[in-house]
Amino acid sequence: MKKSPYDIVFTKGVALINDNFPEFIKKFFPSTDISSTAVIPLFSKFEIIGSINMIFRNTKSLSPEEMELIITIGLELGTAIERMQNKEELRQSEIKNNILFEHIPFSIFKISKHGILLEIKLDKKIKAIMEQMFESKNFIGKHMSNLLPSDTTDAVQEKIEQALKDNESKEMKIILSIKDNQIIFQSNIVPLGDNEVLVFLQNLTRTW
Repeated sequence: MKKSPYDIVFTKGVALINDNFPEFIKKFFPSTDISSTAVIPLFSKFEIIGSINMIFRNTKSLSPEEMELIITIGLELGTAIERMQNKEELRQSEIKNNILFEHIPFSIFKISKHGILLEIKLDKKIKAIMEQMFESKNFIGKHMSNLLPSDTTDAVQEKIEQALKDNESKEMKIILSIKDNQIIFQSNIVPLGDNEVLVFLQNLTRTW
């Protein structure tokens, strides 16, 4: 099996410039306005992701300085392309995560060991409950006592401390009174390092 004439570029990372083009490619040059050409590999993290293709109408020999400049440009372009790819992958990942989160039946709270709410992701049911209970929608940076009755706050704080001390998840039920209804939640408190926990909260009350 014959290898591609550009194998030297994309496999070995060696530039094709004028004289080192394969003969069967060079024979097409006289029938065009091309006098000189170059195919220079495009690198990103030492991997070849493409090439820079240069065509000259006049005969051109690239000096070492010009080659160094082109290679530098190639490295910068490769890095820029990689960043664009990473951003797109991150964007797609965020879209998928948002879609998944919209369908999971629980909320997630990131809480410090002192009971400060660091991050909140609410599922639809719990979001609806909180909108009925509270006027404010911004609880980030506030103490969990802004959301829970004092006795429940103390119980949750104790579970957080136990989870961090034992370095293992703890479970507890939380019961909140809303108007004339009692809403029952199941919570999983998972240690996240030494100073934070993730609380997975699920509404067990079917009527809500």
